[in-house]
Amino acid sequence: MASIENLSSSVNIHRKIALVIGISKYEINNSLANAVNDANDMSKMLKSMGFIIHGGEAKLNLTCDEFESTVNSFIRSLRKDDMVLFYFAGHGTQWEDQNYLIPSDDFKEEYDGKKGLTGSELRNYAINAQHFLNKIDDQNPYLIMFFLDCCRTYHLRNADLQKSTRGNSTNHTRGLSSMSTKNAGSLIAFACGPGTTAEDGNNRENNGLFTKYLLKHLPTPNEDIDILLRRVRKDVMTNTNKDQIPHVISILTDDHICLFNGKKDSSVSSKQHSSISTNNKTSTKSKRETKFQQNGTILAGGNGV
Repeated sequence: MASIENLSSSVNIHRKIALVIGISKYEINNSLANAVNDANDMSKMLKSMGFIIHGGEAKLNLTCDEFESTVNSFIRSLRKDDMVLFYFAGHGTQWEDQNYLIPSDDFKEEYDGKKGLTGSELRNYAINAQHFLNKIDDQNPYLIMFFLDCCRTYHLRNADLQKSTRGNSTNHTRGLSSMSTKNAGSLIAFACGPGTTAEDGNNRENNGLFTKYLLKHLPTPNEDIDILLRRVRKDVMTNTNKDQIPHVISILTDDHICLFNGKKDSSVSSKQHSSISTNNKTSTKSKRETKFQQNGTILAGGNGV
């Protein structure tokens, strides 16, 4: 086996940073039993794998203003060549070929009280997932990963269940549409296929089905992320008798991108993990995260700065 010294020519620095959001409580639509559990468990797992968690922990039950502020703060914290991960558990829906992540205050205040959102109101009362992805892409990261466990049925006000821009009668309450990125080096994982819905788990479990298997497989050390997501897909399909099929869009260009090299970074303090927070302050002293390429395998190390 080659020594670290012999691999010095292939060493690159990539800081691993993640934003994790979970929303269980909704004003209008059905609450989701496991979304907050999913986010908390994902945050803990990613931290153990060497990711800096934006704000130090999962962000829970955010209003639209809080969601937008958190997203903008996260974008400002990014640096060129970062390894960026975004995880969301909660309600999501599509409208006119755009995906929207729904905040906890999913209503519009009118003279006669709170009203559920129409499709056209999503632009101002929800987070456009594609726009968020594009803004991350503008920071020139090394890698972008989106994990969207939000393909539950979401009901828009009937007034906006009308013809889409393509002229076809469309029901916009089920699932998400596909997404794309401007540049290579991105991976988007949906809990289920376009236009379908995902299971939020059952009363006996603490996690939604998609997240349950992300938690099982993502910590596998020294394994390619595409392979891990195929294992997630297989487990979800087996569990649902193929009713739910996770959908992945991968335009990664490097061989064997691994999120975890098996070495837990116990030296990382909670102060370092929370150093990139909503006030956009960063620590001046922290460990570098290194990826080594050996025999075609890229290993992402600790949470370098």
